[in-house]
Parts: sequence; C-alpha cells; structure tokens
Amino acid sequence: MNEDDEIILSKGHAAAALYSLLAEDGTIGDLEIDTFYKNNTYLAAHPPVNKIKKIPFATGSLGHGLSLAAGLAFAKKLKKVKRRFLYYI
Repeated sequence: MNEDDEIILSKGHAAAALYSLLAEDGTIGDLEIDTFYKNNTYLAAHPPVNKIKKIPFATGSLGHGLSLAAGLAFAKKLKKVKRRFLYYI
C-alpha cells in the first residue's frame, strides 16, 4: 500500500485483520493492538469511526462497503485525486 491508499472493509467482523494491517504499517502501536476486544478500548469487534485516521466510516452489512468505496472513488475522480482503494468483503 501507498501512504494515500485507503482500505474499505465491508465485513466488520474481520476487524482483527484490519487492525493487524494497521499495526503493520504503524498506524496502531503495539500497546494499542494488545487491547483488542478488551473493556474500555476502541479496538472493538467492529472498527470504530473517527478513532483511527484510516477508518473513515463504520462497516455495515456485507456489501455495504462496496457502495461507500464506489462513492469515495468517484469523488476522488471528480477532484482529479489519484488514489487507490482496496476493497475487502
């Protein structure tokens, strides 16, 4: 991934995989990743909105992320911003 790439995770229950990717790229620190799914942490079973910079919205039903990713990609295209979107179901 490049620095400006965005990840769209449509399946919220795969948050552990998302958190591990964010830990790998340094977005989440080692101390934070150790709090996954514990009380009083923001690394819950579903990704939090506005707690981590690279998570722009909450995930919904399976496939919900597809329309969000399409909208984000179209908006970037209209603004002539070059950015890749990685969409995972």
